[in-house]
Amino acid sequence: MDNYKKISFTYDEEQRIEVDKILKLSPKVIKKKFGWDDNYYQQIKRLFTKQKNNGYKVIDDYRDKGNKRVFGKSTTLQSVDNKILSNLFSKNTYDIDMKNASFRIIKHILTRKFEDKVGEFPLLIDYAENRENYYSNLCDKQFFISSIFCHNPLFKINASYSKKVNDLLKEISQFQKLCSANLNLWNCDFNPDNHIGKNVCQIIFYYENKLLQEIIPSFSQHIKYLKFDGFGISNDCDLENLLSIANKCGDKYGIEILNKEFPPPILLDEPPMYAVKEDIHKDAYDAMKIVFEENHFIIKNPLTFYEIYEGKEIAYNKQNFLDVIATYQIDDEPFFYRWLKDENRREYQSYIWTPILSNNIDSVNYNSFKGFDIEKYGDESIDKEIVNEFLEKLILLLVGNEKNAQQYIIKFIAHMIQHPELLAKTALVFKGKQGVGKDLFMDILEGIIGVEYIHRDGKMENISGTFNTSLKNKLIIQLNEVSGKDGHFNKETLKDLITVDRLNIREMRKDVETVKNYMRLFLFTNNINAIDIPFDDRRYCVFKTGEKQERTYYDALHDIKKNKSSLKSLYNYFKNYDLGDFTPDDPKDRVITLAYTQLQNTNRKPFYQFLRDFLEDEIKEFQYIPKKNLHYIKMKTIENHYNSWLYIMDYDTVSFPKVNKSIMTELGALEVRAKIGNQPTTRYFSLVVKDMITKLDIEHKFVKPEIINI
Repeated sequence: MDNYKKISFTYDEEQRIEVDKILKLSPKVIKKKFGWDDNYYQQIKRLFTKQKNNGYKVIDDYRDKGNKRVFGKSTTLQSVDNKILSNLFSKNTYDIDMKNASFRIIKHILTRKFEDKVGEFPLLIDYAENRENYYSNLCDKQFFISSIFCHNPLFKINASYSKKVNDLLKEISQFQKLCSANLNLWNCDFNPDNHIGKNVCQIIFYYENKLLQEIIPSFSQHIKYLKFDGFGISNDCDLENLLSIANKCGDKYGIEILNKEFPPPILLDEPPMYAVKEDIHKDAYDAMKIVFEENHFIIKNPLTFYEIYEGKEIAYNKQNFLDVIATYQIDDEPFFYRWLKDENRREYQSYIWTPILSNNIDSVNYNSFKGFDIEKYGDESIDKEIVNEFLEKLILLLVGNEKNAQQYIIKFIAHMIQHPELLAKTALVFKGKQGVGKDLFMDILEGIIGVEYIHRDGKMENISGTFNTSLKNKLIIQLNEVSGKDGHFNKETLKDLITVDRLNIREMRKDVETVKNYMRLFLFTNNINAIDIPFDDRRYCVFKTGEKQERTYYDALHDIKKNKSSLKSLYNYFKNYDLGDFTPDDPKDRVITLAYTQLQNTNRKPFYQFLRDFLEDEIKEFQYIPKKNLHYIKMKTIENHYNSWLYIMDYDTVSFPKVNKSIMTELGALEVRAKIGNQPTTRYFSLVVKDMITKLDIEHKFVKPEIINI
């Protein structure tokens, strides 16, 4: 590092002018142009003031932090925003950079250190060379780099991302674990308190620094500034020779070194604020305004600028918005400043998402809900054959052929289509084995309402966890394979999702956002006790699915799923369905099924449920004294039967606590010592079976399934 501990040179005339301009800018303007906070502004201002006072001379000292990156000993040009560096150096400096350094180093590590495991990381290897294939509006370069260095990339997995991106995040997590388990392979002083992301970060920095140390000594007299994975070098050096030497060094690590283009320089002079004058460019302004406001507008609270691109609203701060609309000019004057002062510009108080289908336009707030996309396909006709396939073959199968349950589901869907702005306050639970058609059912609903309005997940923690952006602006939440642990542990969360009018949406590194709740919850499970349903429940409808059918049974339904015209026909049916006064959570409309009652009974303390079943079916096996109308049962016998019952009912391990003796007494049993027949004297519970059953039914509201009105 001795070869480049200190960099010294003097700014030329053009660079001095730019330095002076930077020093003249107010904090307010700086914030608008660059988004700098006050601390950073003061830091950079001190740097340029120091340089100016020193005759516009740069004297930057750097230090090598052992096996980590090279840092300036104080504030150096290394700390300066790339936009400012462009203003200062774009005309006379090459910006030398490592292309996709982090991921290419990862590829190098895998192929050199873990050759036998390369096959486990196909996406990481591919990303190192073809990263653009993974980019989207949601996942950019910074997203993937931050994933390497975070403590758990799995937390970033989101149903909104492609499968390819989510699988890549899984591979990054596995790579982190692999490196952290083999830290001895690198000559680095790892902090034992580091999480695995920081360990990987240090390893990558080690390679970057190592490569810089190999390249820079040959050109140290030309260096203008250092970056962490590159440097600025005067353009009076031989670029071809520089890149040849640099890439020869980089080849050892699979890293390409290139001359990166600077970003466009920023106009540091304050642009004039153009007043709105009726006599200046009036016709040109009015004509441009019409075109401009088709796809651009302002939200006042909070102040945000929007562009509509390919039907999606994209938010910008002022500076970025200025860059986006820079082409809107009138006689070389920015259109923006005149439009900003226009009292009649297109603006809204707030940005909202309200799924209302009326034609009433909210002129105060901008509603990003645009209706159901399926509306634009086909005509308004209804194909009865298609409707019948969906209603009579799929829905009826999913409710175990219970006609009243089928009718409820039909009305539930129609209510969502006709009144998406109304909260159903009722969740649907489908109990049954896989392969019956639950996913096909949701595929068709997704085709009707649109993929953007449904979130489908197999992990409760993605719904109930700290970060829950997947719940925002959704009409349906589908949860698959809900376990008893999921349903009972998260019962309050589920209750809120079903009934509360507003939800708190938490996104990483952002303030909590409160939004209206419009969700319908669909829960799929094969667990005997998946959901906690108390006796006063008003929130759940439970259905037991039928059995899986032959493959040909579903062929027509799969065709419906793939055909927009068929989906439109279903949409038309539900849109025009006569709901009458139906309300999903109204007691008169809710359907109480056999499955619902069974689940409700199962929710009791396991021992109460066991005892009810035991007294009904197995008591006859035990000692009975007709004269006294009493059965005598050993406590140990009850315990053995109880534990067997717990196992059969698929409960988690539950001990036989002493309190159950109290329950027996509470229900009328007496603990006695008795000698029955030839048996030795021992402890029994004596009880009147009929009285105990009656007490259980009355006090704990057991409902016999056979008397349910289905």
